[in-house]
Amino acid sequence: MTILNKSVTIGTMEFMELEIENVEVVSAYPGKEKLVNNYAAFSPLWRRVFGTHSHVKGYDESFMTTRLKSRFFIRYDKSEDLDLKETSYNTYIYGGSINMDYPDSEYNEKFLQAQIDSIKESIQKQQFQKNPSRQMNSVFNPVHS
Repeated sequence: MTILNKSVTIGTMEFMELEIENVEVVSAYPGKEKLVNNYAAFSPLWRRVFGTHSHVKGYDESFMTTRLKSRFFIRYDKSEDLDLKETSYNTYIYGGSINMDYPDSEYNEKFLQAQIDSIKESIQKQQFQKNPSRQMNSVFNPVHS
């Protein structure tokens, strides 16, 4: 993991910008009646997030792993949770990913940048949070944490 920028201001909020490369993720497609577990910890988590598909006759192998590059912004705040009626810490992660094995690396990088630009634009327009009406008490300052 590489810290690209310890403090990025987007709209009125501070984020840390990070990048990770060569992260292998597994297929959600089952081979002959069961899925191949490429990584004991990540395979079930990946499938829980993205779901699984039913077996298709004639396709007996699970998909091979995919190497991803991801760039993302992360922050947290401390605020009163209106549902829990108590103070809580909330983590926000916004990012994009590309398949590192895609043959056109120049296009791939442009695609990742387009995702990042869209995320920045979205954050500037709307603060994404569980309780939009709440007031944030503090903002993550990665430099002084």
